[in-house]
Amino acid sequence: MLELTDAMTRDIIVSDAIFGKLRETFDDGGIVEVMATIAAYNMVSRSTVLIDRRPRRTAAEIVCEVGGRLWL
Repeated sequence: MLELTDAMTRDIIVSDAIFGKLRETFDDGGIVEVMATIAAYNMVSRSTVLIDRRPRRTAAEIVCEVGGRLWL
């Protein structure tokens, strides 16, 4: 799946070799689900860069502010 993620993110075009490896594990529906998930994360990542919406504080800072505990 990492090869698929790299191909979809960097090259956009996915080779037949990568699809062949995926077919060893997933049926067509599974491949579509994996690709849709990768595409959604790529969309969110690119959208946040586009509108410059980076977190201003870390999760630990937010948890400390409300007096909660951070469970790892």
